[in-house]
Amino acid sequence: MEKVIVFDSRALDLEDEDAVQISWDDFFESISDKTNPVIITGYFMAWDGKKEGHMVRKNLYQAVRDILMDDSSPIFSFDESDNFVLDETHHDAPVSGNHYVFHVLTDAGVKWYEENKNSCTPREIGETLVKPEYSRKVEHNEVGL
Repeated sequence: MEKVIVFDSRALDLEDEDAVQISWDDFFESISDKTNPVIITGYFMAWDGKKEGHMVRKNLYQAVRDILMDDSSPIFSFDESDNFVLDETHHDAPVSGNHYVFHVLTDAGVKWYEENKNSCTPREIGETLVKPEYSRKVEHNEVGL
């Protein structure tokens, strides 16, 4: 298993070498605000069911800040495909919660987004921007791992 970032040791039942427990302040200091815009794709669980979609934020730091829920137990990690992901549970989804994947837009992705954000459907934007020519995976050093 890759290293995971936890903020509360009760959030996971992992061996010590698997978990990096850090403070919120240290985590946010380690996240890069120097990236291109970031697309977040995934789903969240609400009282009325699963909601899927995406959002674009100006950089990785802003993306992480904007996606977190106030009452959640977040776990950040790199999955088996080396994608930077956030899994969190919260009051509406205490068992199977939210799942988000972060991708940094390439210069071509930024250009495409600016040219098409007002003429494409949200689904078209999300499906296009996660393609390799328009985005890349978050690098470990961009989140302090």
